[in-house]
Amino acid sequence: MLTADDEYKGYVIPKGTIIIANAHQILHDETVYPDPYTFKPERFLKDGKIDQSVMNPTIAAFGFGRRVCPGRGLAEKSAWLTCGSILAAFHLSKATDAKGATIEPSARYLSGLTRHPEPFQCQIKPRSDEIRDIIKATERR
Repeated sequence: MLTADDEYKGYVIPKGTIIIANAHQILHDETVYPDPYTFKPERFLKDGKIDQSVMNPTIAAFGFGRRVCPGRGLAEKSAWLTCGSILAAFHLSKATDAKGATIEPSARYLSGLTRHPEPFQCQIKPRSDEIRDIIKATERR
């Protein structure tokens, strides 16, 4: 909330106004992320290493300044551990139909509090018999 009147590009913003950053626009700025609506994880790499000159998207995702999300560290570490554990234990792949042809997932998204893909089919297989046994033992409990 502004504590005093302010001016931006000729517009007066009165004291008491709540300013909310447009994280979607920040993360889809074509001058920062060329072709922002295309999945390109390589945009963050240069010579096989993290390119420090590309803005880290978590800067916008978790807020700014005094209002930054206090759970940011916990959220990032939890997501890393969850994804790492899943990838270590399972082979994930596109689903196949009865004839063995690959079923391409839809590129459509659903809107809500967060934007997320429409439900899609996939294959999730344990990477080893040991993982399969752990899962079966857990199911019996």
